[in-house]
Amino acid sequence: MDAVKHVPDYFFGSFDDNTSNNGYTGNVQWQFNMSRGFSDWDNHRDSLFNTEIPRDDAILFGEHLGQPPGYGGYWSAGMRLVDNDLREQLNNRLGNPSAGLDGFDQPGWGGFAPNLGVMHAQSHDNDYAARRELQHAFYFLREGMGLLYSDGNFHSETLGESGGAFPRWANTAYLGQWGDNRIPNLLNIHEQFARGYQRGVYSDGDYVAWERMDGRQGGSSDADKVTMLVMLNDNYANGASRDIRGSMSFPSSAYLFNYSDYYYGFYTYASNLNTVIVPSGGYFVFGWKNPDPAPTWTEFGGTVVTIEQNGKPVETVRVTRRDGPDGDPGFNPYGLPDTNATDFAYSIDLPRVTVATNLSFISRTDGSAGNVLFKLDGGMDLNGTNGLSGDLRDNPPALAYDLYLGYEQAAFVKRIWAEKFSAADSNRNKIGSAGAETYQATIGQSNWTINTSSASNDFNSANNESAWIYHDPTGMQDGPRSGNAQFWPPPKDAGGSQLYVGIKTPKSPGNEVWFYYTTNGLSWPEGAGGAPGNADTRVVEASWVGDGAGSNDWWEAVIPAMPSGTVFRYKTSVFKRQSDGNGWWIAWPGDPAAITLKHKMLTEHRVTNFNATTISYRPHNDYGQQATGLKDGFHIISARAFLNRNDGAAVYNTFKQTFYLDTETPRGYIQWPANDNDTVSGSEYGVVVPNRPHRARGMVSH
Repeated sequence: MDAVKHVPDYFFGSFDDNTSNNGYTGNVQWQFNMSRGFSDWDNHRDSLFNTEIPRDDAILFGEHLGQPPGYGGYWSAGMRLVDNDLREQLNNRLGNPSAGLDGFDQPGWGGFAPNLGVMHAQSHDNDYAARRELQHAFYFLREGMGLLYSDGNFHSETLGESGGAFPRWANTAYLGQWGDNRIPNLLNIHEQFARGYQRGVYSDGDYVAWERMDGRQGGSSDADKVTMLVMLNDNYANGASRDIRGSMSFPSSAYLFNYSDYYYGFYTYASNLNTVIVPSGGYFVFGWKNPDPAPTWTEFGGTVVTIEQNGKPVETVRVTRRDGPDGDPGFNPYGLPDTNATDFAYSIDLPRVTVATNLSFISRTDGSAGNVLFKLDGGMDLNGTNGLSGDLRDNPPALAYDLYLGYEQAAFVKRIWAEKFSAADSNRNKIGSAGAETYQATIGQSNWTINTSSASNDFNSANNESAWIYHDPTGMQDGPRSGNAQFWPPPKDAGGSQLYVGIKTPKSPGNEVWFYYTTNGLSWPEGAGGAPGNADTRVVEASWVGDGAGSNDWWEAVIPAMPSGTVFRYKTSVFKRQSDGNGWWIAWPGDPAAITLKHKMLTEHRVTNFNATTISYRPHNDYGQQATGLKDGFHIISARAFLNRNDGAAVYNTFKQTFYLDTETPRGYIQWPANDNDTVSGSEYGVVVPNRPHRARGMVSH
C-alpha cells in the first residue's frame, strides 16, 4: 500500500486485535478468507507477522518513509511496513570506510524487527542503492521478508514533477542479465537455506557473519538446527577473514560447500574457516552440500526432472525468452546456442506434453538423495493418498509451512552404484554414457565404426561398481561360449533378422547389463540406469547366457529386426542396483570421498499414472475455486530432493522443469463456400483458424 502515513492508522483496522474484520486490513483479511476458503477466523495476522508458520493470511505491507506519524499504529492495525530505516542505514554504511557494520549480524539490526518489516534496496520512488549487491545479500539471507524491485527493463519516461522517471528505473539483473548471476543465485540460496531464525556470529566495521537456524525438523543442538553460515565483507579494497570458529554452530568436522556466486562451488572444513578470505565487497554462504543432479544423467544433456507420456520421453518445443527493450541485448543466462546475440532474447527447448492421460514425472539425482517430493504448479494431488486433515494434497495450505507446502511424496524406484560403459578395450571403460564408446553399423553393409572413448578405466570395484565391461562387435566370445560371435548375424547379413549382442563382465552377483541404441541415423544413444536419455534412444536389458573364461560372465542383448539401410548405433553398460546383497548406502556429503562417490551414483524417484485431463485441483492453491483438468499452456513441475537426515534441519535442493501442455488438436473451418457441394469460382476462398486468444481470418489462393 502506497504512502500509508497520509491516512490515519485507525483507518486500517482495530489496534492489536487479530480477530477483527474492521478497517481496511480487517476487510482485506475477511475477503481473503471468503474468496480463498481459509477458516482462520480466530487470527488474521499470525502468518502475516511470522514467515515461519503455515500461511493462511494475506501479506499486507505499507510504504511509510519516516516518522511522524509513528510506525506503531500501522503495525497494530495489521500491516508490515517497508523498512526504509534499514535501507537508509545500509546506504550510509556499505562501502563507507568511516561507517561500520557492528551489530548487523543480529536479526533486525539497523531497522525493523524481522516480523514487522519488508526489506528493499530500491522502489518505484527511489532507485538509489549504495552497494546494491550487498544490500540484496542482507535482505534475502537474513531473517525477515525481502523485496526485489524490477521494472522488467521497460524504462518509463521522465515526469516533470517527479524528479526523474516514474516508476524509477531498476536496472537489476534479476534474471542474470549482463552476465551477472548474483540475484538468481541469492534467490536460490534463499529458497533452499534462508529459513528459521537468525543467529548472530560476528560483526565489526567491515565484516559480518550470521547463521540461519531451523529446529522444526528435529534435533536439539545448534549443530542440528543450522542451515547456513553467511560471511560478508564490506571492505571494497581488500579481502577479509576472521576467526569465527568459536562462535559458529557447524561442528569443526563439517565439510562445507560455498553456495555464493562469489567463487561458487569450493569446499572447506569448518575447522579451516579462519583461513577463508571473503572477497572484497562480496560474501560467502556455507552449508552442507545438498543433493545434486546425477552427473551420469545430466552430462549428456538430460534434465534432472523428466516427463514421460505413455512410458516414453516426451518431445520438446522451442520457445523464446525475451528481456525488456532496455535490458540486455545479449540476454542468454544459460549460455545456450544463439544465432543472434543482440536481439534481447534466447531460445530454449522445453518438454511438450501432447498425451496427458498417462504421465510420469521422474527425478534423477545423485547418491545423496534420501527422499524426493514433487510439486506440480502450486501444488495438487499427485499420488492419490490423503494428506493432512483428509485433504488429498499431502501438504496443503494453512497446514504445511513453506518447506513442504504443495509437495507430494514420490515413489522411490532405485538407487544404483556407478554405471560403467563398455569398450572394445576395457582400459577405455567410462562411468556414464556421455563420451562412452559407441558402436555403429549400417544394416546390410559390412563396415563397423567404433567411436572410441577417451576415458581411462581405473578397474575399481571397491564401491559395488564393476571393475570392467567388454564388448567388441568384431570379436568372439570365450570360455564355454567359444564359437559365438559377439555380434550376430554380421551387419551385412542382418537385414530383417533379430540381432544377438554379447557383452562380457566380471562374475559378480547383482550385475545388470543394459543396451542403449538408436536406429534413425541422426541421434546418438544416451541413457542411464536403464532409461533412455532422449526420445530416440531405445533400451533393452541383457540376460545372462553363460560363463566366460577366467570366472567371467557373458550377457546377451536381443535387438528387434531392422531393415537394410538402417543406421544402427549403440552402447552397453553394467551397474548394480542397491538392494540386499548389493549394499545399501545413501551418501552423506561429509568428506571428499563421499562427494566423489555420490556423483557416480544415481537415485530415481517418480510419480506415475498421472492424468492431467481428469485431475481435480485448486487453481489458486487454496480452499476456494476448484477445477478439473489442467489447461493447455505452460506448467512447472518441481522436485525437492532431501539428504538422508532425520535428526536436524532438512538439507535439500529444488529442481524445476517448465513444460508445455499441448493436448488440444488444431481446429478450423472453411468459411466460404459455406456448404458442401457448393461451386467454387474465382481463385480465392476464406478460412478461419483459431489462434488464441483471437481467431485469425485468412484467404487461401489457388
